[in-house]
Amino acid sequence: MKYSILLFFTLFAINNLLHYISEKVIIVIFIVFLFFLMGFLSNIINSEFKSKIDYILNDINAYVNVVFNFLYINKLFYLNLKSLKTGFLSLNSILGKKIDSLKFYTTLSNKLNAISSTTVLLLK
Repeated sequence: MKYSILLFFTLFAINNLLHYISEKVIIVIFIVFLFFLMGFLSNIINSEFKSKIDYILNDINAYVNVVFNFLYINKLFYLNLKSLKTGFLSLNSILGKKIDSLKFYTTLSNKLNAISSTTVLLLK
């Protein structure tokens, strides 16, 4: 025999070691890729979440302004009438946007249209 059994096992061990190393390298590259992908997706999700929270807080601010105008109007009706009118007009535009986004709720949108039209008629 030209080749010894020791040489055969040595080559076999080197071959298995190279396969093992290449699999580990591929796994490490995949893990690093997932790490950067998760970082990128978390930035996107955070920015969308912040914009949605800002939108909700702006809506809450508009509604709170109208409610405080209602509370304040009990004391000073004639002095605060212009402020109440602008508050209701801004609320009317917000309700219009909400109605557009809730088209599939027809009964709700009809009720909101009736409420917003009566408030505009009352304030004119």
